[in-house]
Amino acid sequence: MVVYDGSWVDARAYGSEFNDVTIQTALDNISSSNKTLLISPGTWTIDPGGTMTVPANVSLKILDGAVLSVSAGKTLTINGPIQAGLYQIFSGSGTITFGQVTTVYPDWWGAVGDGATDDSSAFNKAVNFCPSGGTVELVATYGLGTAGWAGLTFDSKDNYSITQCSGHGLKLLAAPSQILNWECALIFSNSSRVRILGVEFDGNNVDGTAIAFDGMEDCEIRDCYIHDADGGSDNRGILLQRGRRNSVINNRVEDSGSVGIHLGNAGGIATHERYVRAIGNFVKDCGADGIIGIIKFSTIANNICTGNAGSGIGISSADSGDVLANDVSVSNIISGNICEGNSWFGIQSDASSSAPNLGNVLVGNVVRSNVLGGIETANSEDSIVIGNVACYNGDGITNNAGIDAGAYNKRTIIALNNIYDGQVTPDQMVGIKAQSNVASEIEDLLIALNVVRGNGGVGIDLNAYGAGAADRISLMMNTVIDNASNGLFVAAETFLSNCTAICNFFDGNTDDIEIQTDQLISGFGNEYTTSDFKSGAGWVSLKNMFGMAYGQVPQKNSFQGQVTVSAAATTATVTFGESEDDANYHVQITPATVSAGAAANSWAIKSIAKTTANFTITVEAAPTAGESVVFDYFLYR
Repeated sequence: MVVYDGSWVDARAYGSEFNDVTIQTALDNISSSNKTLLISPGTWTIDPGGTMTVPANVSLKILDGAVLSVSAGKTLTINGPIQAGLYQIFSGSGTITFGQVTTVYPDWWGAVGDGATDDSSAFNKAVNFCPSGGTVELVATYGLGTAGWAGLTFDSKDNYSITQCSGHGLKLLAAPSQILNWECALIFSNSSRVRILGVEFDGNNVDGTAIAFDGMEDCEIRDCYIHDADGGSDNRGILLQRGRRNSVINNRVEDSGSVGIHLGNAGGIATHERYVRAIGNFVKDCGADGIIGIIKFSTIANNICTGNAGSGIGISSADSGDVLANDVSVSNIISGNICEGNSWFGIQSDASSSAPNLGNVLVGNVVRSNVLGGIETANSEDSIVIGNVACYNGDGITNNAGIDAGAYNKRTIIALNNIYDGQVTPDQMVGIKAQSNVASEIEDLLIALNVVRGNGGVGIDLNAYGAGAADRISLMMNTVIDNASNGLFVAAETFLSNCTAICNFFDGNTDDIEIQTDQLISGFGNEYTTSDFKSGAGWVSLKNMFGMAYGQVPQKNSFQGQVTVSAAATTATVTFGESEDDANYHVQITPATVSAGAAANSWAIKSIAKTTANFTITVEAAPTAGESVVFDYFLYR
């Protein structure tokens, strides 16, 4: 036996064979003393009758070149600490469990870490043998896969982390064959409290989704860099499905073949994610949408999505052909995101009229220079689109599913948005569009307090084609200016009912208002240029106490004021600053002030004569010299 300072013991002193018997003899000799057991270079076969346990009072010092080879079906339990470098110390197909050890390395199971050698077996063992609450630490670039490999699945293993402190993390070397709707390199399933932190995953332009969570709860992917997973058109950077309370935070995902971050799946075994958080991610140049999902009660916030071939952010529903048909996105917040230069919409909420998305809130987003449009909410109910900035898009904010899909929206609020400088591209130039198509409808839509300016086409477009209908649409206090076409446009095919326009401002548009349909809209307090008002021949006249009445000649002059009849006069005239188009307006006259000596009936109106330039009132009697009567007038149509 070799002992130095009474602190460590060389296992070779207790047997001639490098095996578990020699180590067990050394452990028996150490007994309950606090010692370090030295394992010298060589392969030590661990093949006990049952489980071999290194007690907590013994620290294993495993030298470079020493390997503990655990036989199949056997277990080595190490309850004390390990002293070892970044070299192989374990082999064999048996099981290893740890007590005090909290950090393990793929290198301990023989990983080369050169980014060219398949280290998937070593990585697999490091994860599977990582203790509860422990960490798998990546210190090099670990290659994953050889031709024909399946990929790796980590099932029903809870509470551990995978982190990276140096190197380039994981590099995909060959396409995996395991399927979770799409081929996936790494699948983590049916587990909780799994954290992937700060790991780089290089897809290496090989066909395969990088990281997939299936049926996971309370898990997290944070601060990772996932790139070049674009070897196939179906590859995802990150895929989550069937999970609860998972988080995808501060990751950078670039150049995936399809969706960058997919939350909830829309194919094969489609199902949603609940209570997911996708926050602070940067998603760029992916082959489909940047972030998309079927999600419920979740948050997508403060992400940057740019240059993706689909929409920047999308929430959707499962198709009728999916296993969980008509699964929809419900009660989500999409907030503070920047979506720029994507090939579809900046943000898209689109489902189906038979299973619409429900109760989603889109607030405080910036959507800029997206090809198809800024924000789309199609086939949705109870949505709120508020406080967003949409600029330089094909459309600003749309409320339809496109010409070839039935749009369906109920109880939607579009408010306090700034929509400007939409591009002049055919059919993709509208500021705000509320459009329903054949066999679908829009109901209870509030468009309020928006600024819609400088777009390449219509400012606000209300359309209901074919069998579509628009019911209870309210336009309130919007500013619609300097758009290249109409400020407000209502198409001839539109069937409208119970619609109102209140206190909107239109100016500088090619035509401020054009109404082609013969249906009814009521309104008051709207401001616009009269010469830029067009209405259909069948439009029904409505009385309007406060300004514009759609479907009749608009009123140009102030609707209230005072006029005075004095002395021997029996008439007084109010002259307009701008001539009315006709004399079919109404004047309501009420005595306001009658001097003490005014003659009887000098406050009684005998007649009112109206022209396009003025109106003149005549009283029953002159007030007499030195006396007067002041009248309030109220002008309306």
